[in-house]
Amino acid sequence: MFIAHKREDGSLQPLKDHLEGVAALAEEFAAPFGGGAHARRAGLLHDLGKYSPDGQRRMNDPAHAPKVDHSTAGAKEAKDLGDPFAAFAVAGHHAGLMNMGGKVSTKDDGTLYGRCKKELTGSLDYSAWRGEIAIDPKLSFPAWLDLRDGFAGQFYTRMLFSCLVDADFLDTERFLQGEAARGGGEPMAALLEKLRTHVAP
Repeated sequence: MFIAHKREDGSLQPLKDHLEGVAALAEEFAAPFGGGAHARRAGLLHDLGKYSPDGQRRMNDPAHAPKVDHSTAGAKEAKDLGDPFAAFAVAGHHAGLMNMGGKVSTKDDGTLYGRCKKELTGSLDYSAWRGEIAIDPKLSFPAWLDLRDGFAGQFYTRMLFSCLVDADFLDTERFLQGEAARGGGEPMAALLEKLRTHVAP
């Protein structure tokens, strides 16, 4: 079994379960703006680097194994699918969104293009994911998204990113705490009224 997380009591979360759980939550969060299928793809891709031998060493013994870049793998897969939106979201789901970079970017410069130039071979080979996860190569975009509009694309990327980060946090929290993730809070109408009061002249 490939491991996504390990609790202090030794309980393990299968990586496949985590990816599917994050995908389902991200899809739910993105559905209102028409990005559900896209967010699902990002959720399935986000932790592919944990399938590598180094990734599994880290998951098995987090106290003694060094940290592993587990985000780049999924970003590379998204980029290979011609999906820069998911590539940005996946690459930054822990560190935050990064600059795109370009052809002259190096693997160490911290840009998306640079990160995708990393050679993930040997102990970083994550190819075992193909035995557990299926990614739909086809992708449809929301009807409102004009791909020729750079601002709209950037806005959409940030929305996709937000859905992925929230889904990852909540699924992880649910497993590590062994209970339902946080929820509730005040209704949106009440929060809006608070905002209006706060910004009123």
